[in-house]
Amino acid sequence: MNITFTPQLRDCTLEMMKRGDILVINGIEYDFSPLENEDEIHSSAIASEFISDVVTRKDGIINLTVILPITVDATHEQCWPTPRFNIPDGPIILPGG
Repeated sequence: MNITFTPQLRDCTLEMMKRGDILVINGIEYDFSPLENEDEIHSSAIASEFISDVVTRKDGIINLTVILPITVDATHEQCWPTPRFNIPDGPIILPGG
């Protein structure tokens, strides 16, 4: 799984975990295992305020964009987060975390 973060001023928390093709965001599971290679799902079809843009599977890897809540005093790493590639199963450490 590859995740790109898009920072957004928000007063909320974000906790994420990965288990195979399942992404857990704040305790809610999003199972992307039905997504076939070269398929995509638009974020409007996913009931999450944190998943934005299109979720795709290319070469067997799920690619998605997650909104990263930041505050006005966010760090450089939070304001300009680098994408995460080949994320292993377990808790996902967020930029600046």
